[in-house]
Amino acid sequence: MLFYRKNEYILKLNNIYEKLMNLSFENRDIEGIIYSLSKLSNSSVFLLDGFLNLICYNVIHTNNFNRFSPISPFNRKFAKFAKRLKNYTINQELDGSYISFYPITINDKDIAYVYIINDSKLDKLSQRTIEYGISIISAKLERDHATALAQARINRTLVQIMLNSKELPDEFYQNVELNLNWDIKGYIYGINIRLHPGKDRNINNCKIIVYNYLDHTIGKNNYLSTSKNADVFIFIKVPRKDDVKEYVSNMMKNFKSYANIFTVSVGVSNPYQHIKSIKRYYDEANLALLFSNQNVIYYSSLDTIKLLYPLKDYEVVEQYYNNTIRKLEEYDNKNGTKLLETLEVYLKYNFKRTLVADKLFIHVETLRYRLNRIEEITGYSVEDPEGLFALQMGLKIKRLIKIK
Repeated sequence: MLFYRKNEYILKLNNIYEKLMNLSFENRDIEGIIYSLSKLSNSSVFLLDGFLNLICYNVIHTNNFNRFSPISPFNRKFAKFAKRLKNYTINQELDGSYISFYPITINDKDIAYVYIINDSKLDKLSQRTIEYGISIISAKLERDHATALAQARINRTLVQIMLNSKELPDEFYQNVELNLNWDIKGYIYGINIRLHPGKDRNINNCKIIVYNYLDHTIGKNNYLSTSKNADVFIFIKVPRKDDVKEYVSNMMKNFKSYANIFTVSVGVSNPYQHIKSIKRYYDEANLALLFSNQNVIYYSSLDTIKLLYPLKDYEVVEQYYNNTIRKLEEYDNKNGTKLLETLEVYLKYNFKRTLVADKLFIHVETLRYRLNRIEEITGYSVEDPEGLFALQMGLKIKRLIKIK
């Protein structure tokens, strides 16, 4: 009898192993593997990234699953709980359930975690099943990582060629679009994502998070990208113009879950129908980004500065800045005053002096004195429409000069 049970166990184990091998041979994606692991082990299985954010999951018995439990990945406080579990954990009893935690390591670095919740302890068979499945996930992640690095290098090279070459044959652009599966009608946008890493956060790790999101939502081979310093610049194609706003909105919502790691500012170009215009929407997204304060700015929403942008390299434009705003900057630096800040707040709050004084934490009379001083230094009065326009243009040019 004992011999029979032992052989039954071995046969059952081999059967499960065969199913898992099929997962690998059938080229199922990682989400499919997580789903299969969940079904095979009769457990709720969750895949987390290296920062403990949820990537994909499958929940068994959804009606009975407590999403608000402190051990649930859907709970906002889960990350704090999971940080205490970063080591290999099996069948730890917590909150009426048994949890297991498996780090996935590549090149001595934990890049992901498989987290399991079950009503009962995982038996040896389920443990071996899960460990085998995780080995498949690990191999896929390692392969995807290598592929992503190679694709990123190709992308950067293509983008640099198109940005820096004045004349390329039409066939070159056509081949690029075909390789990106852009042979359908639609609109191409340039999107510049500037990363603001948190204290002691590595900018490259932040970029990995961004690229993982792009790969997951757009597809590894369906967008172009390049990066420089803290900027990740991407080019995407969408069927309808409104689709880009929906995509960017969802992207921003996703990145908010990484607020303790980084925040982003985003600039979005106008839509174009051909990648041949890449230099134009590269510049537009860059310009929009200058006015983004950790939010999203569309080039189409900018006002007169769009007209000034082509003139940014002209000496007369810089001279205009020198005769207006730069005078205030130099005066503030020399005397420790805040005239430039006063002007910016005055314009921001539509010349409402009581409100402006409150925002600056000064008396209205102090505000009046500062505005008079601005007129004395620049020669332009905020009481005069032409003077007000001149100062507004000076501030816009100040931002334009940053591009240079």
